[in-house]
Amino acid sequence: MSGVGAARKDKKVSDDRPIGIMDSGVGGLTVARELFRTLPAERFIYFGDTARVPYGGKSAETLLGYGREIISFLLEKGVKAVVVACGTISSNAINTLRSEFDIPLIDVVEPGVAACAAQGPERLGFIATEATVKSGVFTKMLRDASPRTQVFEKACPLFVPMVEEDRSEGSVAKIVAGIYLESLMANRVSALLLGCTHYPLLNGAIVNTMGEVPLINLAEHTAKAAKRILGENGMLRVSDKNGEGTVYVSGDASKFNKYLARILGEGYEALEATPVQ
Repeated sequence: MSGVGAARKDKKVSDDRPIGIMDSGVGGLTVARELFRTLPAERFIYFGDTARVPYGGKSAETLLGYGREIISFLLEKGVKAVVVACGTISSNAINTLRSEFDIPLIDVVEPGVAACAAQGPERLGFIATEATVKSGVFTKMLRDASPRTQVFEKACPLFVPMVEEDRSEGSVAKIVAGIYLESLMANRVSALLLGCTHYPLLNGAIVNTMGEVPLINLAEHTAKAAKRILGENGMLRVSDKNGEGTVYVSGDASKFNKYLARILGEGYEALEATPVQ
């Protein structure tokens, strides 16, 4: 990783700077929750772009612009790395962003692909936003990593808006999930990769349709990847005390706070901020 000096190779050195986490909205909180569990000593700064969610219908150029703005905002807050907890930006813009920013950018695509390759399902279902499916990145990497795995894709454009509007449970969620996932059930997939970090918040509706088909969640694998990458670069925070988190959103903070309490627990309150490049 470029930009990491020799001093940081000493793993006894504590890097007290916070880790940035970015997403289009509340979905990245599923990744934040796993990061808190995996790296309890770390400090975090989260940015949810709730004013512009959903990202799934945006162009690759627009997504790149959003990524630049949010990473720049987090860098102004002094972060040492950024977890791009958004499958849409990870699949459409991560390589360009890595070429432009000299800090570790940890995406959700590579950990998700590695998890699927390790499990090696013969028939893998893959659900994500329209922009992620259109990019083809997940599926190409999955086929390269596990050539014997057949991949069945399905874009689920209503899932993110449903989560953001707190409609992830109930009869409507089950009906929409049933419609989207019908083709995957017909193809008898043996595992389902949730290619958007919002989707674990629809687990109930998804399981209602998929039954006992194992679900692969990006959050857990991304948190493990973050710990490994920061450790390799000597950038972990060494402390016997738990870290802390600060949360920013570009839209209505009061609406977002309902999810904050539900996913991360009490004690967090989002602040409103606009990322400007």
